[in-house]
Amino acid sequence: MLKEFKNIYDIHPWLRCITWIGLSCVALFLFWLLVWAVHHPDALQPLTLVATLSTAWFMTCGFLLWISLLLLRHHLKQWRVLDPKMLKQQGDKDWVSSRHSSGNHQYADAHNSLQPVTLSSEHTTYIPADPLMGLRLPQWPQQARAAVGWREGQPSQMWHNPIEEVPTRPDAPARAASSSPAPVAATLKPRFAQSSRVGMGWDAGLKRKSDPNEDSIATIQGTCTYKEQLIPFDLFIVADGMGGHANGQEASRIAIQAMTQSVLQNIVTSSELNDTLFSEILAHGVQQANMTIWQRNQEKGADMGTTLTASLVVGSKAFVVNVGDSRTYMYCRGKGLSQITRDHSLVARLVASGLLAPDDVYTHPNRNLVERGLGDRRSVEVDCFTVDLHAGAWLLLCSDGLWEMVRDTEIERIMQKEGAPAHLSDLLVQAALKGGGADNVSVIVARVMS
Repeated sequence: MLKEFKNIYDIHPWLRCITWIGLSCVALFLFWLLVWAVHHPDALQPLTLVATLSTAWFMTCGFLLWISLLLLRHHLKQWRVLDPKMLKQQGDKDWVSSRHSSGNHQYADAHNSLQPVTLSSEHTTYIPADPLMGLRLPQWPQQARAAVGWREGQPSQMWHNPIEEVPTRPDAPARAASSSPAPVAATLKPRFAQSSRVGMGWDAGLKRKSDPNEDSIATIQGTCTYKEQLIPFDLFIVADGMGGHANGQEASRIAIQAMTQSVLQNIVTSSELNDTLFSEILAHGVQQANMTIWQRNQEKGADMGTTLTASLVVGSKAFVVNVGDSRTYMYCRGKGLSQITRDHSLVARLVASGLLAPDDVYTHPNRNLVERGLGDRRSVEVDCFTVDLHAGAWLLLCSDGLWEMVRDTEIERIMQKEGAPAHLSDLLVQAALKGGGADNVSVIVARVMS
């Protein structure tokens, strides 16, 4: 009961006012009772009455003091979390913006580091001072450098000129290797798309049905040649726009376009392909998307932004990136559902620091505050993950419109069906709508290992 009261207390300002007014009234009453007892000692002559009133008075004062200390301690924690100086001391250098608002942003200083910070063997955070210096493609020929706009000594000029046409599906070779996958035929629907391996769900939600959908998604299945071999790859992207309806929609669309252009061109034009390079290509694609949105903000005086999560699947590995609170999960038969990415949000940091219970994330009044997003500055921190894929592995990419409405246990129950990817994506979207449909819902379900 106390836990439920704390959640309601955080959500409703009127309850906070009533609570403090009530405590103040009780304190004033106790003070008046003490003054009255001093001026009317005859009324307290019976010893039992004096003892009873004294006990009640001390117990009430103790209870009042305990409640007041709890509330003050709670407000102190909230102040320490939300105070910009504390944010700076704790190393949170990116934006704190309110999802679905119109420019209600708070900012902190940007990071200034050229080297990636390795957190573990599977997780790397890239923090480039110049966002376009993050990618170091090996052994690029001069013609390839000229084709993409590279300028020696001026790395910030790379990719400034947009490419007119982006190859999204290479031509099929005359002779395909025996290990190459069969062609995939996709059938598009208004809200759902499907193929033999990938299903997508995309819905505006119930409460925002009449507003533009600020989410954008993309799936690309391609093949490139490398050392006389065909290398199939899959690229999945989910972006959740912020900054108002029109701005959010434009930001997520720009992020998808810029990232696919950057990633595809780097894969096709690189003379060397390896795990490290794939991670850098993906991270650089996020930086390019961030730079494009930031430049658009500068040109138009806008305040748009977007979260983004993406996965590049090559062979038996998945290279995953994320900025914000859009998520990538992996489901494995027999191992269950696991979250690959880490949310860059206020509530996620509160949970990590032990100040908030995981279940309270869904009801916290500041659950929509995102501390990192594309479009705020010229560069952005990008979390990178490398995951080994095993038999029966599935990837699930989604916006917060899914995981805020559907708990992970229910998502896992749906993924256990292991049916057609399009059917699973449909079930997940429907579950989000049944859970309230408070936000746009975007889902990509991919069977990456049979």
